[in-house]
Amino acid sequence: MGETGVDIVAKKDGKEYYIEVIGFKKSPPQRTKDFCVVFFGAISRFKDGAKNIVIAIPERFGNGLHQRANHYGEGWERIGNTFPELEIWLVCCEEPYSYKKTKWNAWLS
Repeated sequence: MGETGVDIVAKKDGKEYYIEVIGFKKSPPQRTKDFCVVFFGAISRFKDGAKNIVIAIPERFGNGLHQRANHYGEGWERIGNTFPELEIWLVCCEEPYSYKKTKWNAWLS
């Protein structure tokens, strides 16, 4: 993650995306800490004028996102409702490279 600036600014189909990137750690407590840090880094991009904010994570991280979202329940949902421009992208880090866009609240089941 960048020290103070956004990790990636990308443009596609007329939209500009401010992307914060997180890696996958083996330790569950470290994954939780990293996720919280990247979340606050992502929403801090509003001060830069961001309209589309992304947390990009390895697709493997997605295996636990439903559990994480359901653990926080209403709090997770309120975050998604407060920040509708916030997305989570699952990134395949091996060939063939790809990514899947998801909305924050899509992880609630």
